[in-house]
Amino acid sequence: MMWNTRSSRGALLVTVAAVALAGCGTGTGSDPSSQKSNTSSVANEARSVLEKSSAKLEWFDPGPAFTAKRAEGSKVLFVTIQLNTPFSQHILTGLKKGAALVGASVSAADSGGNPAEAARQVAQGVSQNVAAIVIQGIPSAAISAELKGAKAAGIPVVMLFDQPDTGTPSSDQAAVGVVGNVDICWACEGKLMADAAVAEKGDKVNSVFITAKELTSAVKQEAGYTAELKNLCADCESEVTYVPVAQWSTGIQGAVSTALADPKVNVVAPVYDLMIPPAQAAMAAAQAQDRAILISGDATITGVSAMSKDPAVKFMAGAPSEWVGWLAIDQWLRHVQGLPAAADSVIPVRALTKKTIEDEGFDLSDGADETKWFTDVDLEKQFRTLWGL
Repeated sequence: MMWNTRSSRGALLVTVAAVALAGCGTGTGSDPSSQKSNTSSVANEARSVLEKSSAKLEWFDPGPAFTAKRAEGSKVLFVTIQLNTPFSQHILTGLKKGAALVGASVSAADSGGNPAEAARQVAQGVSQNVAAIVIQGIPSAAISAELKGAKAAGIPVVMLFDQPDTGTPSSDQAAVGVVGNVDICWACEGKLMADAAVAEKGDKVNSVFITAKELTSAVKQEAGYTAELKNLCADCESEVTYVPVAQWSTGIQGAVSTALADPKVNVVAPVYDLMIPPAQAAMAAAQAQDRAILISGDATITGVSAMSKDPAVKFMAGAPSEWVGWLAIDQWLRHVQGLPAAADSVIPVRALTKKTIEDEGFDLSDGADETKWFTDVDLEKQFRTLWGL
């Protein structure tokens, strides 16, 4: 359904804007080609936000420092929604590095985004008496029975990208055994994607946002995008297309093709950059590169490499997912120590353009350390200090 309504600066918009600006800091990195293509006041306003959000991320203490206990031989189970993606692999890297500092190891299971499969994997982890379970992307409410089973067995659960925008569990989470959360500012990613759309197309944006309803992170990102686009541009148009996670391998290209069949559509916004390759294929087939742009979130090698080569891929917003894994181990270790969850475990995001890639000389080779695209923080050093190691 298309919307084209007058915007108002409600509490949600103020909150999303404040979080995005505060979380990403200040710096430079706007693409000069955008400035040539559109000089409207609303485009300039959007560019200003992108510039302020382009600085590298700085270290923040998620909670008070403590002395971590050794956990020799302990095993942590990571239940992910798509293990073979760069994003999830970097989370796993952070988990393994953090666990290794206290003598623990990590194994991973791929649920494919299916709550029933995730529930089975959690139950299996309980039967194997793992020391902790970290769950990515599957809502805790969807597997509450299995989480209660973990709680009954004394196994703490850390949720990645669940409902709360804080590290502290909600009352519903605590009731089923969740001891801490880790998140990325998904609303900020969506907001910056909308800023990028307006920076390119001004008040002529006609966009399609492609996402999935079953992922809490995607829902937050969609909300940030929609709110900011309405906030900046009263006359812009946008619609949302939902593709279930289980259909991503075949459904994304079709969704983009359908979107581009409307000759007025000039922005396609896939929620995550793993959707960029099929989106590029659809755009090429439609010969729409001259009228439409691609913008996205996550900013892994998939999207960033595409942006470095394809003029139609204009923008990425993202955060270092390796940091997510470190924070998940931090939440587990705090629980083991009898401490409350670290409240400040939401990672801010950075705005990236092709100019950023060129100016900073991004390493886009196979096996590149993607964390360095977002921050100069030595994560191992900082967490060693935080944990008193």
